[in-house]
Amino acid sequence: GMDFATRDRCRGAIEELARASAQTEEQVAEQAIKLATQAGHEEASDERRNHVGTWLVGEGRAELARLLACREKFRYRTLEWVYNHHTAVYSLGIGGFSGLFVFLIVVFAFSSGSSQAASSSAILLGLVLLLLIPVSQLAVEMVNYLLTRLLPPRPLAKMDFEISGIPDAFRTLVVVPMMLVDAETIQAEVEKLEIRYLANKEANLLFSLFTDYTDAVTLTREDDSRLLQVVRECLEALNQRHGGERFFLFHRERMWSESEQKFIGWERKRGKLEDLNRLIDGTRPETAAPLVYVGAPESLSDVRFIITLDSDTQLPHSTARRMVETLAHPLNQPRFDGFDRIMAGFTIIQPRVSPTLPSTSVSIFSRLFADAVGIDPYTQAVSDVYQDLSGEGSYQGKGIYDVRAFSRVLSGRFPEGWVLSHDLIEGAHVRVGLASDIELFDEFPQGYQSYASRAHRWIRGDWQIAGWIFPRVPHASGGRGPNPLSLLNRWKILDNLRRSLLPATSLGLLVASWLISPRVGGIATLVVGMQLFFHPLAQSLTLATTRKGLKHFDLSKVMHDLLRATADAALLPHQAAVALDAIARVWYRRVVSRRRLLEWTAQAAHWRASRRQPLFVASLALGSLFSVIVGWTIRQVMPASLPQAAPWLILWFFSPLLGWLLNLRPAEQQRDFPLPETDRRFLRLIARRTWRYFSAFVSDDTSWLPPDNYQVSHQNRLAMRTSPTNIGLWLTSALGAHDCGYLTINQVSEGLTRTMATIDRLE
Repeated sequence: GMDFATRDRCRGAIEELARASAQTEEQVAEQAIKLATQAGHEEASDERRNHVGTWLVGEGRAELARLLACREKFRYRTLEWVYNHHTAVYSLGIGGFSGLFVFLIVVFAFSSGSSQAASSSAILLGLVLLLLIPVSQLAVEMVNYLLTRLLPPRPLAKMDFEISGIPDAFRTLVVVPMMLVDAETIQAEVEKLEIRYLANKEANLLFSLFTDYTDAVTLTREDDSRLLQVVRECLEALNQRHGGERFFLFHRERMWSESEQKFIGWERKRGKLEDLNRLIDGTRPETAAPLVYVGAPESLSDVRFIITLDSDTQLPHSTARRMVETLAHPLNQPRFDGFDRIMAGFTIIQPRVSPTLPSTSVSIFSRLFADAVGIDPYTQAVSDVYQDLSGEGSYQGKGIYDVRAFSRVLSGRFPEGWVLSHDLIEGAHVRVGLASDIELFDEFPQGYQSYASRAHRWIRGDWQIAGWIFPRVPHASGGRGPNPLSLLNRWKILDNLRRSLLPATSLGLLVASWLISPRVGGIATLVVGMQLFFHPLAQSLTLATTRKGLKHFDLSKVMHDLLRATADAALLPHQAAVALDAIARVWYRRVVSRRRLLEWTAQAAHWRASRRQPLFVASLALGSLFSVIVGWTIRQVMPASLPQAAPWLILWFFSPLLGWLLNLRPAEQQRDFPLPETDRRFLRLIARRTWRYFSAFVSDDTSWLPPDNYQVSHQNRLAMRTSPTNIGLWLTSALGAHDCGYLTINQVSEGLTRTMATIDRLE
């Protein structure tokens, strides 16, 4: 019942064990089946041990190898040792590189020949403190780079429900949280929900919107009932159009929030999911206000999994089923200990999230900062440091989770009004598996302004959960108790805090070192420059050190990364100000005011970005002022450092201009300009050559179906097979041929009619 890739990994494991044990593959397979069968007869047996995959590709492989009297390959034994000691490997790697870098920098900077002032203990201590964050970032980048180069990706096992469909035991609900802002937004969200359904038609897959009213100083607003009626009618229309009770509407009324001093949806998105989980697992009080406004509540009791998406997240064809197949596999099922802690398996499967292709070309900023990968129909597992090293990924808020396991661990765990960014902290408690061979698509910020606003909220969210790096953490019922998180998960939280301090410490290191001496300034400039330009340098190194790497060397990609790093360097003062402002707000609100801890600005900032852009660019002007002040100070204190500081000062001075450019969008009127004649001729030539394939090979000889390919190298041969993709391209190309004047409408109709007649005869 598993998919091909998972079965193939099991077969590969059998081959490896057979070669290492001098036994036949059949004997190895029989031994694996025997162990799984014996585990099934044991009392209180772990269900994972009943599955042969546990013994071939899971934690039982060492026992199977011992029974077969085989010695695993050195590479496999090395990888197993690294996996079993992943925290020590990672922490020692980062600590070792960081210590080495700091030692070499300090020794070189303060060796003989440096000024006496630069050698004082106070200055030395201050410089080391400023060095810690930038140097640690460089160390983290190097360790991550080495791990992704040396460790193979660790894909997750999957079932195969493509033919049979999602079983009743794994009924899944897709839920999209949203705010009832206006009728236009509601209609757009309903349309996107319908598109998700059309791309993922499965019998046991349900779709829903979970709505909240916008924040208000009163319990109700004048247009609340109208907006709720609009979304109800839209979802009821979907059920009528597609039949059945497949579409649901969940909705909550506002509640008073002491920290926000207004009426909001309880705990925002995290509260929505907790309410929904309680509704499904039956722990929600019957006296509570109703949640279901469209759909039959009784049909939700047998929902096993929930797929949660953001309003701008795309769910490509069959992606929902593949997520279900992954979480449904016995090896991925969560396993609890006696203290309701998950010791193995996963509660959440996090797919890879990539930016949508249109959103990466909206502005100069998105073209520069987004990784426009497009849609890859042949996606394979890719490297991720945490998943490859520890077998556990990080939750990004978009994925599939086991409702009852999730609720068992997290229901009522966190204090109210405390957690803003809940994804990382929730995933750290319930174990996340990263399925990097499954891909979702999300909108990328359209400009630097919305990007900075989102970063501000993320930093505030990270600092509000900073207490979970300590041995004792706050509980929902009050007081503190033991922290159940592993050291690696605590490091993930600490790493976010460390990265939020990176712009400010890098800026402070540069300015302080320039004022100490040219030699110290040169070293600090090198450190900050290396961590900013690490990715384009690492990419060049990768291509230069891999087979066929230079053959595929893409200079434009390297130049793109260099330009992005240069933009980061120019915007360093503004990024430092954003981070420091977010951190200061968290400390003030946590310690002093205890207000606005759940302030959610990303959506509002996105809507108001165009109106506030002049004010935003004006705020960037502080970077110019900062550049002038630093330049004047260096000229007065250490003029010899001006040559090395000048490139940075120039970049900072022109950062307002850069911020304005990064928010520019392509002019709409450019679409009306006719193409040059040379471009039109070029495109028509491509169109004519493309159509030539179909005009030559789609005929009675091929039953009016397009052949997969025509091979001209080594042998002239037509591949007499086809696929739905080939057929769809042929149907579309026939219409394109008519648009280009190659076919009359009668010829199009005749050809497509014959194709549809053939399709009608297929199984």
